[in-house]
Amino acid sequence: MNKVRLKLLLLVKIVFLFIYLVFPATGDEGTYKETILGKSQIKRAPSINHEVGEQRGSIKLMLDFADHLFLEEEYFRAIGVYKYILFISSNEEYKRHARWKIGLAYQMGQQYEAAIAHYNELLSEGISDEEETAIKINRAVCIGEKGDVIDSIHLLEQYNKKEIPSFMSLYADFYLALMNIKLHNKKDALFWIKNGLSKCQDQYNSTCEALFAMDSRLKYPEPERKSPLFGGILSTLLPGAGAVYAKHYIDGLYYFTFISLDVLVSLDIYDKERSFNDQKASFYFLGGLGLLIYISNIIQGYNMTSRLNAINEVNYYRFLEAGFKPSPLFLPYNNIP
Repeated sequence: MNKVRLKLLLLVKIVFLFIYLVFPATGDEGTYKETILGKSQIKRAPSINHEVGEQRGSIKLMLDFADHLFLEEEYFRAIGVYKYILFISSNEEYKRHARWKIGLAYQMGQQYEAAIAHYNELLSEGISDEEETAIKINRAVCIGEKGDVIDSIHLLEQYNKKEIPSFMSLYADFYLALMNIKLHNKKDALFWIKNGLSKCQDQYNSTCEALFAMDSRLKYPEPERKSPLFGGILSTLLPGAGAVYAKHYIDGLYYFTFISLDVLVSLDIYDKERSFNDQKASFYFLGGLGLLIYISNIIQGYNMTSRLNAINEVNYYRFLEAGFKPSPLFLPYNNIP
């Protein structure tokens, strides 16, 4: 009985579906067929431009949102949106903008390995000569920030010798100066600063401001260098004097006090009635210990002075480098239709 009832219900549904598809509706919603299959499948051609326009507008909003995240320094969220745009968009201008900004976002986020890999991918695509040069310069900067400063300098010098737009050449000059500062090469840094400032007569931008600031900072006098040999000689003449010369005052006091006490106690133990080879064991122990500390004091007088010079040099060049935040080379691709 139940099987018969199910068959009747199925037959009724089939009849109603047939009526639904064949006979027109009386309302404003069109035919039943339009309602079941959807108007977009019947009238696809007339509405396609409207759909594309809506899709284009929504992708443009996403692109604006990604650019906003980039400006707010939320680089990795921006990268996620840019990659989504690359996945869904067929607009080459949008995709070009997104690909470019992904590399910049990696670089600004200090993910230099990822930035280099992305720039290498861009170089394998069909891009303009200006884009290719900008990408190569950005890649060279990433290589330097990653730690391969010498390779970065060689690449930037190579690109800077070519006929490239003046704003790119100016940017390369700035980073050549900065990379030489990282190498503690003040002479070459001043050369590239001077080279860049000569181009600022025809143009003036933020790179020129950075070069002027760097130039004024490099005019600060370098820290005084002390002679490590002189520090060793001072320690030889007076225990602890070399450490004091290297501004290690506690170490100097330690060496002077310990060696002085060691000598005084050793003299007190020394028995004049006996020969030198027939003294108490404590005399030889203290004498040997004092001699080791005295030699250590001479070596440390030399080393402490050398270390002081190295620390002063590092601090000086950190001061020169401070405030010049690594920033990629931008191209004017902001006016997206």
